[in-house]
Amino acid sequence: MLTRVGWGLGATTAIFEGADPSQDGGKKPIFVKPWLETAYDQGLVEKPIFSVVLGKRGKDDADLSATGFLTIGGAPSSSSLPLTGAYATTPILKETFDHYQLENEYVHYVIRPDGFVVNGKFIAWAPGTSAGTHYGDSQERFTILDTGTAYTMIPKALVSTIAAAFDPPASFSQDDGLWVASCNAKIPSVAIRVNGTDLPYASSDILVDGTLGVIDEQKQTCIVGFMEPSTPPWGGDLPYILGANFHRNVLAVHDIGNKVMTFGALEWN
Repeated sequence: MLTRVGWGLGATTAIFEGADPSQDGGKKPIFVKPWLETAYDQGLVEKPIFSVVLGKRGKDDADLSATGFLTIGGAPSSSSLPLTGAYATTPILKETFDHYQLENEYVHYVIRPDGFVVNGKFIAWAPGTSAGTHYGDSQERFTILDTGTAYTMIPKALVSTIAAAFDPPASFSQDDGLWVASCNAKIPSVAIRVNGTDLPYASSDILVDGTLGVIDEQKQTCIVGFMEPSTPPWGGDLPYILGANFHRNVLAVHDIGNKVMTFGALEWN
């Protein structure tokens, strides 16, 4: 019997019968309580909460240098972070993901944004529907938080709007499978709106610079930090994702007990 343990909610902490992971396909896992909830029940942590800050490379820092931390049981002191005072709290939602035989479960950290603000213009969230990858109580394609995904995965029309806002405009590179722009392009302002609060992206996370973003030897072409999700091998849809370039700009507080997320906007030097 194999156990999968992580920072996810109940449906991502699971046991599969047998000892061969290659045989797990098509099996419905046996869900167990996440370890953080168990630690709370046993009095080992004050609250079933953890907080993540990926950290941000500042303007004067060396390429690839960064700081970040994980806080268990609460959130860090506000005086230790460059918080702007903008906070957004939103519920964690249930999801249905047919490929993994999950129906109306708490699985990922799923939220529903209001939309994006590009160069001051609000664009309402329009994710479309999906038969097998949707919120638990609707057919709308859901959005997850994932620090392990490098970029922000959003609907194609929204990516195109952001790309067109660069000067000169960004374009899609068939060779790289990414949206790219001149590293010297004028970068638009981009923020995600969550429960009425705008959470801005830093310019270096809109057009990714340094080793993480420059993709040619001449250092003329950089990666745009927004793209649409790919199509999975099994077909259908993958969720939209707020990835690392979003998390570098917020303190993300995961309140498992109350099933809510709170984001504090950060502005790094």
